[in-house]
Order: sequence, then structure tokens, then C-alpha cells
Amino acid sequence: MIRLFSQLCKHFNQNSFKNEITAFDNYVNSVNIETLVCPFCGAKHALSPFASYKRHLVTYENNTTQDNIITIHKYICSSCGHTHALLPPAIVPYMSFSFNFIVSLIHDYLVHKYHSVDAMCEHYGIAISTFYRILNKFKDHKQLWLGLLEDNLISNLSFIQHIINSSFDD
Repeated sequence: MIRLFSQLCKHFNQNSFKNEITAFDNYVNSVNIETLVCPFCGAKHALSPFASYKRHLVTYENNTTQDNIITIHKYICSSCGHTHALLPPAIVPYMSFSFNFIVSLIHDYLVHKYHSVDAMCEHYGIAISTFYRILNKFKDHKQLWLGLLEDNLISNLSFIQHIINSSFDD
């Protein structure tokens, strides 16, 4: 899988954070294939379009959950023969839920927006077990993002509010 951090930051400004499908389209259209490097062998200028596949992307906008079908493009390396999917920033690897969906879900949980986890999960259209899997993954990633020492100093709620209020342009 190919994830370009600089492009991820470029496209996660306030507007694209709120409309992930538009951000997805902008990301796919802005990628310069010539600059991609094979994540397996490190070859430059060796990736070329290979195939594509459809997948679900569950987004959360205007207080509603939406299921979208998107196309993921794959590239093949002429040097090592490995194929790689190009994942836009809205996509969380190995999950059907978008980044914004997960941030909104965790935020609502941390501010106790709903009277129970069951009510919150019903609103988002997910199983309770799915919520706890997402929550555990969030906690793991928070530790990776902030480091173990800084993780102890920043509450989960402060961290998620910082994500919501950040533009990532800086």
C-alpha cells in the first residue's frame, strides 16, 4: 500500500476533512505517478497502473452515515513485480470506515453525546463490538502519534478535539 504523508497533509484541510469523497477525488487526481516510489524495493519511476478494485467507504457528514462505493487504483512495480494500492487520506487501512467517521465516533463517545454506547452505535449504524475495536485501535494509534510519554499527558478528549480543529496545512 502506498500512502504519501505530504499529500495526506496537503489534502486534509478543513474543507476536505468535512467532505471526504471530494477529498478522495482530489487526492486521486493530484497524484503524480512519476514521483511514486515502490514501498517494497524502493525503485523510482518503476510504478505503472495495473488494476483497480471497488470498496466501501463509510463516511459521516451532516450527522448522518453514508455508504459510498469508491475505486482504489493499484500499481505494479516493473523492478520487483509487487503490486500496491494507492490509498487516499480519507481511508483507514483495513477498515471500511473513513477517518472522519472514526474521529466523529470517538469524539461523540468521549463527550458522552449519547446516553449509552448502544444508542451511539445505533446512530452510527455499527455493532457495539465494532465500536470497541475502533476505540482500541484509536488508543493504540494515539500512542504511536504522540509517543508514550506525551500520551500520558494528553487526554483522549483533548487529542480528538485537536484533530477536529487542525487543518494539517502547517
